[in-house]
Amino acid sequence: MIWKHSLVYLLARLVPGLLNFVALALYTRLLTPEQYGSYTLVMAATGFLQLLLFGWISQSLLRYLPRFADREAAFLSTVMAVYGGIGAVALLVALVAALVALVYPAAILVSLAAWLLLAWSAFELGLQLQNSRFQPGSYSFMSVLKALTALAGGGGLVWLGFGAAGILGGLVLGNLLPLWLFSRHQLRQFDRRLVEREILGHLWRYGLPLSASVLMSEVIYSSDRLLLAWLAGKGSAGQYAVAYDLPAFTLNMLMMGINLAAYPALVQALERGDSRQVRDCRLQHFRLLFAVALPATVGLILVAPNLVELMIGAEFRPAVRRLLPVIAVAVLLSGLKAYYFDLAFQLGEHPRGQLQILVLAAGLNLMLNGVLIPRQGMQGAALATLITFGVALLLSAVRGRRHFPLVFPLADLGRMMLAVGVMVAVLVPLYDTRGAGWLLLQVLGGAAVYGVVLLLVSGRSWGWSGYPLSTLPFISR
Repeated sequence: MIWKHSLVYLLARLVPGLLNFVALALYTRLLTPEQYGSYTLVMAATGFLQLLLFGWISQSLLRYLPRFADREAAFLSTVMAVYGGIGAVALLVALVAALVALVYPAAILVSLAAWLLLAWSAFELGLQLQNSRFQPGSYSFMSVLKALTALAGGGGLVWLGFGAAGILGGLVLGNLLPLWLFSRHQLRQFDRRLVEREILGHLWRYGLPLSASVLMSEVIYSSDRLLLAWLAGKGSAGQYAVAYDLPAFTLNMLMMGINLAAYPALVQALERGDSRQVRDCRLQHFRLLFAVALPATVGLILVAPNLVELMIGAEFRPAVRRLLPVIAVAVLLSGLKAYYFDLAFQLGEHPRGQLQILVLAAGLNLMLNGVLIPRQGMQGAALATLITFGVALLLSAVRGRRHFPLVFPLADLGRMMLAVGVMVAVLVPLYDTRGAGWLLLQVLGGAAVYGVVLLLVSGRSWGWSGYPLSTLPFISR
């Protein structure tokens, strides 16, 4: 099931990912670095608040809906009550902030950010509900419709001269339309009389450490941009954001698609007490995630000069070319940590362990940014991010084994690295080529070579029921 659903989710993430590329190409041509920097800062703040205030609700829904399947109406009513309470407070605070920031365009941006926060959070709850119910088709339609609507609305408003506010307006519309089409019937299930303290207790105990973890994650994600804007200006923050977003869109799209299929299957197997299914899900998850993420990262680095030339506006290109290789590896490490090793804490119902690691990582990131940005600017910010995620991944892999064992088959990893090496040998001679045709050849050729080599060296060991020949004993048992 994981293999099948992963393919659907990958396709669901592929279309929005491609549309994000189109948006990046469009906005870097229609906006100045300063305007894009303003948009980036607003999105960083809104994304942080969305994850901090509401992200734990989505994660708790995904983790506990199978447990309360026989009381689903009560569970969903409790979830919606929590969302409504937090949303009302957030909207009131945003209104006060907008009244204080009466200078245009600050008040407009604050108001749009508030509506985006509520719409985005509600949309994520709707997505997680489809994911938890093993409905990848509905999940896909919601994701694609959001991306299409946001691009059409945001692009049109930017073209009309609304700048950063135009992108935010498009995103508000993009979140609300699919939510209304796909989830309005579920919203009607809300009944305040069904709200239960027991369910609320589960949500709170599991969600509070996750909210704090989100806080630390956003410190890591946003501190480099905020410090760059402070020390080097919004232009530098905008250029760095583009260099970060390009690999982040690509790699997170792939890794998230696999995790969307694997995590609910693991939760369901755990709740059923099916140890064999849990073991099989762990192995399939590892193979899919690493087999896709590793070549995607290396391939992105090798096609970057051509991709940047085609996709990115001229003012942004030099910074993106220089920063992308380091940031791509950092995004890979971040994704492997979040979508694989951190699952040990979530499945083992010990989110505090994940929080402790992120607190250390956030402190390290702030220290490194404070030292490296004044000396190396954007390059220093990228290096700080790479070191931080490398340390965080190592800590998560070592400490997570105490709470839930994750497989790490060295034999499988070796086969993947061999296939990646052959792919590199094929792509290096094409490194300096330019043009859409060459880019298509690079992507398809690299993927085909990697896939064929991996298939040849894997053989029967990658059958549906196969298990790793060798594992790291301190992680797998």
